Amino acid sequence: MNGKRFYFWFLISALLFLPICNSFLVNIQKLLLSVNENKRYRQILGTLNDENIKLSNKVRYYQTENGIKTLIRDRLNKVEKDEVLIKIQNKNIKSQ
Repeated sequence: MNGKRFYFWFLISALLFLPICNSFLVNIQKLLLSVNENKRYRQILGTLNDENIKLSNKVRYYQTENGIKTLIRDRLNKVEKDEVLIKIQNKNIKSQ
């Protein structure tokens, strides 16, 4: 009789503990996934940083046509080999 009572309470306590254990394991899984994502983003940012170092001031940004004209006028006599011009757009400005 005492053995049946032990198994009964063991089963009840295990069933009550199961949701707590499950949510804990789910949170651990989310934490591990976020650590992996963080490592992946660090690798991507490291690669971009290395590429930026390789370009070493060969990238210039401009926003408007006047900006590109000014940039070209300023750099006309000292343009470096493999220089890249990239146009950036402000999302707040509506194009006409």
